[in-house]
Amino acid sequence: MNLRKEYRQLILPLIKAIPLLILLVGTAIFIARRAVQYVTPKYRANGAIKINNLDYSLPAFELFGNENSAEHRQNENFLSEVEVFKSRQLIEKALENLDFEQDIFRVGELRLTELYTERPFELRLEQIRPNMYDKLFYLRYEGDHVFSLHEQKEAVDAGRMVVPEKLIRTNQFNIQLTLNQSFLSKKPQSLQHGDLFAFRINSKEQLLAHYGGAALFVKPIDKEISIIKIYFEHELPLKAQLFVNTLMETYISEGQRSRELQADVTISYLDDRLDKVNYDLRKAEADRAKYRTKHGLINSIQETDAALRELSQLDLNKVQMDMRQAELQRLYNYLRSGNNLQDFSPNFDELQDPTFQETYRTIQRYELHKQDLLQKYAPNSEEIHHVDRKINNLRTFIHESVGSTLDNLEVKQTEITRAINKVNSSIKRYPEKERHLAQLNRDVQLNEQMYNYLMRKRTELAIAKSSNPIPHRIIDHALLPGDISSPNQFLIIGLAAFIALLTGMIIAYLYHFFTAKVQSKADIEERMDQPIIAAVPKLKSGLHNEYALMSNLIANIKRVGKESPARGQWLAVTSLYPSEGKTFLSTHLGKAFAQSGKKVLLIDLDLYRPSVHSRLNLPNYGGVASILQKRKHALEAIIPTDIAGMDIIPAGELEPLQEALITSDITMNFLQDMRWHYDYIIIDTAPLGLSPDAAYVMHQSDINLFCVRAGKTHLRSLKRVKDVIAEYELPKVHLVLNESKNRVWIPAYRKMKRQYLNVQSKSAIA
Repeated sequence: MNLRKEYRQLILPLIKAIPLLILLVGTAIFIARRAVQYVTPKYRANGAIKINNLDYSLPAFELFGNENSAEHRQNENFLSEVEVFKSRQLIEKALENLDFEQDIFRVGELRLTELYTERPFELRLEQIRPNMYDKLFYLRYEGDHVFSLHEQKEAVDAGRMVVPEKLIRTNQFNIQLTLNQSFLSKKPQSLQHGDLFAFRINSKEQLLAHYGGAALFVKPIDKEISIIKIYFEHELPLKAQLFVNTLMETYISEGQRSRELQADVTISYLDDRLDKVNYDLRKAEADRAKYRTKHGLINSIQETDAALRELSQLDLNKVQMDMRQAELQRLYNYLRSGNNLQDFSPNFDELQDPTFQETYRTIQRYELHKQDLLQKYAPNSEEIHHVDRKINNLRTFIHESVGSTLDNLEVKQTEITRAINKVNSSIKRYPEKERHLAQLNRDVQLNEQMYNYLMRKRTELAIAKSSNPIPHRIIDHALLPGDISSPNQFLIIGLAAFIALLTGMIIAYLYHFFTAKVQSKADIEERMDQPIIAAVPKLKSGLHNEYALMSNLIANIKRVGKESPARGQWLAVTSLYPSEGKTFLSTHLGKAFAQSGKKVLLIDLDLYRPSVHSRLNLPNYGGVASILQKRKHALEAIIPTDIAGMDIIPAGELEPLQEALITSDITMNFLQDMRWHYDYIIIDTAPLGLSPDAAYVMHQSDINLFCVRAGKTHLRSLKRVKDVIAEYELPKVHLVLNESKNRVWIPAYRKMKRQYLNVQSKSAIA
């Protein structure tokens, strides 16, 4: 594609559409600016919190050097905490610490502006009916510290009068209004007669939907760095700041409270056990002292001591197994109940299997994830079923594991009981007194060891509870945002301008595609295979030199045609559609040939809309119609004109239903006869795109001129011209560009031409 063609197809449509583009872009910018002004602006607050991702599933302080205790390790699933920040439970807890249940607005012409701290009054609402939540109520200031309450913005009734400090009872709620005197003293103009305010009582669901919806965005900085960023958008910058900070603080406090609750449950259990063991220990010591006093016993033999130590150890092992069995049985019963594991806190010290502990925490994470998914999906959705399947599989695993462990414990307890019985049977060999004393010592030692063990565990839990083993830390508190985050004025205006510009360009190219006209010979040459015989310039007013107008066309006709001294040449002139200049070309071409000394016959063969006679100011009678109807001979139908050497045969008026005569042998015979009387027979035919009559004549013509008008013929029509020529297999077709606007771009060309023609005119006069 050359530069000229690119200019015509790409640049020229845009140049022509510059006014439209300017109008569209200007209108888009104006509308965008107005829209931005009417949209409620929003502010974004952001904060960051460091998540301590160590696994604190075991006690935080191993004071007694337990060799089996595991070191704290990194928890690879810290990213699940992102979902915790978006969970319904945490957001609900955060909102409980904020005063967001009631919104007060100033009502403007186009939008509501929320008031939070800068309010001219405060409201206290009581006994609210359930259907009154999430609805707007309106307060109009009537002056003299009196307001009127309405349910509709455009209410015309007087409404219920509300007086400050007075409790007003309505069917919907009880309301008490208090003027904010400190604010009114600073801004007395904020409360004027006729000012309209609105208030809304937010339901819990509405608050959760707003503060837990798209306005809240939580993301980790990196999967390897346990820092979470929290973003929140609100039309009030203070509310955005308060919510972000409160959400982070609530997360920390809820985590601490959950661990404290678990510790309290375990400590309560240990306290109960300590009380019972302490009672048993005191009783055992009292029984031993009483027995020694009664029987005067002070020392026991070494064999008895060894047997008693063995028996004490076996009894201690049996007690530990009993405690573990009790904890496992408690967990087993809870698993069989099918309740949520989030609400159950097992004693992991008694459940020593690491695989079991990790599986239990995995179920808790899945149950937490399921609660988050229920906020987005229905309970019967595939996502919920998928999580349920995972939870059920893991619960089944734990259930079977606990049952298997209980069976193993029963076997071990049986073995320990058998061993205890064996030791007891050996002790029976001792003297009765010493055996009885040994049993008393065994009871004392057993209860003493049990008491020390339980006290140690309680001390560990108490220290862990008071030391906060999960030190999450807020590293970046949310600041009061000062810049508007949305709407982005420059982005919206720029996007509107771009869309308007793009729309204008599309319209320009579409308009150019559907309305583009032929302007030059290059437009035709790019789309047509037929040669262009000449380009006829536009006839200017006052100019009647037809030969100068048609000189180029006449020269090329003589070049491509073969003149015969005996027979005249037959020229058929047509076009695709009307108003493309075929009649103009026929008449002026005939005049030009006549001026050059040729004898010319102009025939109007367009019997549907004849116009040749009107251009020559001649009547339209007889003519071709009379010849076809055999009312006149062809020579009798000829009418002389005012131009020497040129005659015409007008179209005449053909009777209805006789159009077929145009393609009869009568037409061809009289046209052939005219060859012997004239040098050139120029035939003005009907438009070939509307009537096929011209094709019959053009097959016998010496030269066929197909007229294309610059500024009139559509570029798209050239394909139709090409198809029509191929369809009718027209021979010797030459295209004529009518009203050509091509100019010769030579410096001082017009002046040179004018001077040259003036010189020639003077020479001719002389």
